[in-house]
Amino acid sequence: MRILRLSKTNESLRFQSSRESRCISTSAAWLLAALVLLSPVAFAQDALPDGAGLRIGWATSDITPDGPVVLTGFSRARISEDVMDPITATALVLEPIENGAAADAVVMVSCDLIMISGELRDRVRARVGELVPELNATSIIVNGTHTHVGPEFRTTPDIAEMLAEHGVDVPHEWSRWGIALDAMTPPEYVEFAAGRIAEAIARAWEGRAPGGVSFGLSHAVVGGNRITRYADGSSRMY
Repeated sequence: MRILRLSKTNESLRFQSSRESRCISTSAAWLLAALVLLSPVAFAQDALPDGAGLRIGWATSDITPDGPVVLTGFSRARISEDVMDPITATALVLEPIENGAAADAVVMVSCDLIMISGELRDRVRARVGELVPELNATSIIVNGTHTHVGPEFRTTPDIAEMLAEHGVDVPHEWSRWGIALDAMTPPEYVEFAAGRIAEAIARAWEGRAPGGVSFGLSHAVVGGNRITRYADGSSRMY
């Protein structure tokens, strides 16, 4: 039986992957946070102008839904039945110090989602505005790792309008699929995820501390994508 599972990678079925072949959520935010917080600082503090520096903070939040969702990434609706990996949002805050005072900060967030819609980005910024009013919301950059087995959170009003012309009434929240499904709706997930992502940003902001930038090299174990399963039960990359 095919078990559809939420996952960080594009390997959603039990037969497709082992623990060793799964992705370790390799995101730019994780990597950069490790470099700036754990590696030796690449520039000496005495080489910086007086009053200059950098404050860094990072935090992560679990954005795994607590119930079934439509898994995104394919033309057919697939309802999740299990969770293979918790999906996360990782926030990194970089705040330069110039002339002894904080300059405009930038916030980079990496999420285990297929992409980031304008609606989700705007909801994240709005929630951050409530939690951290001193942070400029337009400095928040949100990125998706492009997993094809994460929650679907997009709607397609054009499809609903087209169906309505033919006498088929589809709720806005299910406009992408043309039929109501027994799962968390995309707008519900947007609200859920926006709150969790905003919490990560707020904790990253509150936890920022003096840091620097360094160079590092590491290795990430990434799950294989593009796996086809054949009638005899075997699977191959293509």
